[in-house]
Amino acid sequence: MLKGTPNEQEEVMIGYYTLPPYWGQGYMTESIIALKDWLLHQPNAKYVIADTEKENMASHRVLEKAGAVLFKETKSLYFWRFHL
Repeated sequence: MLKGTPNEQEEVMIGYYTLPPYWGQGYMTESIIALKDWLLHQPNAKYVIADTEKENMASHRVLEKAGAVLFKETKSLYFWRFHL
């Protein structure tokens, strides 16, 4: 899902969820790659950002496989970024 339009830094946030029967089959990685590729070709979108809870290792792996880079963290979240 998109969490809004690009902000002043040309960042657009995405979120995602997969039902348990579909975990580990590559659907979310493939979907995120397609979404971020589309977003990065839109006007005013230079970065695609996703956040994950620190203990959500499966989500970390999905974003890493899709090409995201960890760039920021808070007490409970990691923030991942894709760019052109």
